Amino acid sequence: MSEQVDSSAAYRSFGVDLDLGNDASKYAYEASLHTHANRAELFGEPEMLGDTFASQRIIDFGRIRDVESVKGSESADGIGTKPEIAERLLIFNTLAFDLYAMAADDLAAAGGEPAWVTAILDVNVINERTMPYIRDLALGTIAAAAAAQIAVFTGETAELGDRVGGYGEFHLNWNAVVSGAIHRERVITGQKIKQGDTLVGIADPGFRSNGISAVRKIFKRAYGEEWHEETNELGQRIGELALTPSVIYSKMLVDATGGYDERRQERVPLHGVAHVTGGGIPEKLGRALHESGLGAVISEPFELPDIQRLAQEKAIIEEDGKEPRKMTDRELYATWHGGQGLIGATPEPAKLIALANEHGMEAKEIGEVTKQSSILIKSAGIHTPGQYQEWERAA
Repeated sequence: MSEQVDSSAAYRSFGVDLDLGNDASKYAYEASLHTHANRAELFGEPEMLGDTFASQRIIDFGRIRDVESVKGSESADGIGTKPEIAERLLIFNTLAFDLYAMAADDLAAAGGEPAWVTAILDVNVINERTMPYIRDLALGTIAAAAAAQIAVFTGETAELGDRVGGYGEFHLNWNAVVSGAIHRERVITGQKIKQGDTLVGIADPGFRSNGISAVRKIFKRAYGEEWHEETNELGQRIGELALTPSVIYSKMLVDATGGYDERRQERVPLHGVAHVTGGGIPEKLGRALHESGLGAVISEPFELPDIQRLAQEKAIIEEDGKEPRKMTDRELYATWHGGQGLIGATPEPAKLIALANEHGMEAKEIGEVTKQSSILIKSAGIHTPGQYQEWERAA
């Protein structure tokens, strides 16, 4: 008779605790159940085939009407190096806002309706000390999923040891795929953008989850290894300001377009949408304008968020063979969003501003679509305020 193997003991001998790993999965499972109500009676509401975290789940595609015109759609993204800021502060309940904003907002900006998410969380260690951090990550998913009106379908938490690096004792990487539906007649390609359309900016007070490697390098050089504990002139910790969670725009965008279901009326005619992430305004707005062949002038951008202004003040650019120099306003707008995390092109700006306000977001007219193909931004940066910076829109 063969000897029974205690797999938990075997794993523990290699530094992996299966029992705690299962507890971590239960945290995620319990949190996911809370999110299913976000899609109640809508396409994307998960159905459980059992009552444990290992049970299978299904999505009923029969809830999509007019299958000839409605298609499935997905968007995948992650939160890059922003987790290192959370690791420094031991604050983990906001990272889900960054994760879902990166994936869900891209899908909604294309005219789709995000419905459910599957995420992969890689951590270096699961033990008694780190379980509260995993719990906070799970609790954060409940609030962030509600903000995005998506359900957590399934996911995976993997303990990978030194394959996941970072600051302190607990390190993580987090990536997700958001799935949903998009109506053929409501796809936003930018082809409908017209000369004279108004550009409406919708504010974000942080960095979102982009250019964070630059942020970390800037502040480490300025303040040293423990830069996150430094404070600004208002006594706010720089680390907490840099960790500011992303505004999730997807629910507002679905309200604007009506989503995949034509029974829901469009509330705002959106000719184009730029979700301003990596590459800043020139790249992301340039992509939105590409199909139209037009350009834009941003004459009234938002003021820089305080944390972006501080980062620009402290930034030193080093290039081979050249003297170190300050970050220019042009470089700032090509790195971060400069205050407007989303830009919509519309002939009816008042409607978009009112809808954003309804969702608790700050919005205003920031410019217009122009005949020439370039993108001009009137700087709100610290070096050349009021001066226009110009980029040729990518072909």
